[in-house]
Amino acid sequence: MNTNANEFGYDAAAKARETAQSVSDMARQAASNATKRADEMAASAGQSIKELGKKLGDHAPSQGMLGTASQAVARSLQDGGEFLKETTMAGLAKEVTNLIKKNPLPAVIIGLGLGMMLGRITRR
Repeated sequence: MNTNANEFGYDAAAKARETAQSVSDMARQAASNATKRADEMAASAGQSIKELGKKLGDHAPSQGMLGTASQAVARSLQDGGEFLKETTMAGLAKEVTNLIKKNPLPAVIIGLGLGMMLGRITRR
């Protein structure tokens, strides 16, 4: 009888490991799918931003102070859109992490400011 209990215990432990592995695999697949979808959405947004920058550059004045400013904004939009289009979410997270490591005080100040802003918005 003791052997049956041991076998039952081993079988239960094996089933638990299989179930845990299955759940782990499913979670990993779901995370992979979410990351892929986020990358696709970021690429699409990057393309849209890049096109907006191009339209702005094409239709904005090209001379004078307003022209200089609008062309600079257009170039920034195009560059930012291209960056977003080409960068994966993992790469973007790494870039943000590096930026925060290089500039910790401004990052904390920005974080506090965003937190205060969100707090005011959600209180309404």
